[in-house]
Amino acid sequence: MDTLQLSLKQLRGEAIDAKHSIAKHSKSFNWAARFFSAELSQSVSKLYALCRYLDDLADGDDPSRTQKLRTIKSLFDQHQETKITFDPDLVLSKRALQDMLEGFLFDQGHVAIEHEKDLIQYCYQVAGTVGILMCDVMRINNEQALHHAVHLGIALQLTNIARDVGEDASIGRCYIPKDWTDQLSACELVQRKTPTSELATASKRLLTLADHYYKSGLFGIAYLPPRAGFAIQLAAHVYRDIGRDLQRHRYNNLSYRAHSSLTRKLWLTLVMLSGREERLLQNIPEPTKSNYPLFQLNSYAY
Repeated sequence: MDTLQLSLKQLRGEAIDAKHSIAKHSKSFNWAARFFSAELSQSVSKLYALCRYLDDLADGDDPSRTQKLRTIKSLFDQHQETKITFDPDLVLSKRALQDMLEGFLFDQGHVAIEHEKDLIQYCYQVAGTVGILMCDVMRINNEQALHHAVHLGIALQLTNIARDVGEDASIGRCYIPKDWTDQLSACELVQRKTPTSELATASKRLLTLADHYYKSGLFGIAYLPPRAGFAIQLAAHVYRDIGRDLQRHRYNNLSYRAHSSLTRKLWLTLVMLSGREERLLQNIPEPTKSNYPLFQLNSYAY
């Protein structure tokens, strides 16, 4: 226990200047985060900083990053309680943290996703878990709310993957399932240097799949306090807009980095403030059950 507490103290020390971390690394989330209450904003900032530290460690050039990630996961594994206390207002699910570390460890070395279910499992690990941790921060333990939070995290990660196909492939990470592209990996497609119909089709499929999860995830807003619900819903719509920008650029994720412009962020915010957010959902398909259990709301255990 002493070793664990020492490590958690060290993690707190690494995750300093949390608000600056959000502003620097996530323009989409930073835009929406200003709508949180002052109290919740502080807790969310601490959570973001912790996740950012772990993510930066996983994606950085530290030669010992894999061992460090394994050490941190081992310390989480040793914790006897179901919650791990980083701070009085940052008491987090041990299971979610363990699963997140599994995803970060998966990213070490060459990454090649074989099937859609493996893609969704990975998205759950690195992003769906954040939905659970956000519920922890807001002290929400309703099981249905947790499921929807997981789905929203998966949606965000699918958007992220669609945007970053070229960048990820350049470092040997291929998240597009090989059975989507006739067993050619995204890395092999990216090596052609120009967008291909196979890559565009796969990117479109990523965003279509993301939309199913956005719709399910946004159903969970009803479980949140109004102000927090507004901020998270706005963040989801702003992030989804990245996918729409990629669509407008014909799914060119090799030479173009999709984003949500300031003008679009302002428009989305005004739509939300005017109470017309239902119009933002008009083009999102209703959630459907896939042919694997990961989409079903009873598939996660916390």
